[in-house]
Amino acid sequence: MKIAIINLYSKNISFGYLKYLERVIPIINKKNAYTTLYFDANTNSKTISVLSKINPSIISYKNTSQLKKMINSNNTDIVFIPNGSFINFGKLPVIVMLQNMEPFCDFMIKNSFMIRLRNFLNRVKFTLAAHKSDKIIAVSEHVKDIVKNKILLDPRKISVIYHGTDIQKINYIYKRNRQSTILTVGSIRAARGLEDIIKALSIIKKYHSNTRLIVAGSNDKSTKKYFNYLKKLAKNNNVEDIITWKGFINTEELNELYQNSDVYVMSSKTEACPNTALEAMANKCRIISTTNGPMPELFKDCSLYYKAGDWNELSMKILQVFSESDSKYYTSKNLAYKRSLDFNWEKCATNTYDEFKRLLEYNN
Repeated sequence: MKIAIINLYSKNISFGYLKYLERVIPIINKKNAYTTLYFDANTNSKTISVLSKINPSIISYKNTSQLKKMINSNNTDIVFIPNGSFINFGKLPVIVMLQNMEPFCDFMIKNSFMIRLRNFLNRVKFTLAAHKSDKIIAVSEHVKDIVKNKILLDPRKISVIYHGTDIQKINYIYKRNRQSTILTVGSIRAARGLEDIIKALSIIKKYHSNTRLIVAGSNDKSTKKYFNYLKKLAKNNNVEDIITWKGFINTEELNELYQNSDVYVMSSKTEACPNTALEAMANKCRIISTTNGPMPELFKDCSLYYKAGDWNELSMKILQVFSESDSKYYTSKNLAYKRSLDFNWEKCATNTYDEFKRLLEYNN
């Protein structure tokens, strides 16, 4: 089976997406499959270097017309587009993966005009891709529900395949720090709901003077306004001196943060299947999360929950964790690790390959 994996807009490939390709493609290649990665000619050299290590067969293209000719001349059997876009390749079956639900939940988020416009355009793009493709891979049941109810797609066309996490590479630390350290991880954007944690800090520090918040994640030009809002909010609540903005950090340092924090907070208003959620469980974090999808679907009973926007409730949950007995605390951490075992890259890659195989057999 010859599979073309098309990376549209490769110039803006995220770390999480590269990680997905890095973990899934080698496993698929070990099966009865041969994958070729296609990326646009504007991709930066650093990304190309990473892609070349992921897969031995990579090809750049200048435009859609050239891409179509390459796909057809390479005797491709099936096309996989993991970033929610669609291109018509005639009779060739096309599978699209949807993993960004912010465009469908934008009404819940105080985004800037430019981000709202981008979300609107992405919503149109994802809707067209869902209807025109032969199959949709949703990265969670939450994504499937949105596609089914908001795009009005036949659920039989949608398959749920969760991402995995690197459990085997993590070194566990079992000693409880009791330093009242709160950790949150992910890019700094309005959908993350970080204002909940900052407001909650103003209450928590009254009871735990040594408490501190570590924010691991970067921002860009489009989210600079939101980042400035958060810093101003921290100053107004007199907590700016107990917040550390780490920016983007490497995997090794991130795992250390997960393992040495007292509690991990997932304050997002919307997600699809966030890597940070899976990583937190794999690192045996004590977790507090919003009730918004897909967090309860992923965490199940290994997390405490609060309603997004209710920072008073969040502060009570954090204080609850800080005062938990060691028995309760470690039981919850072990539940998180046990739950993380359900998410592995072998299962993700195998299920993805099986979808390719079924679609190809159906079309033939």
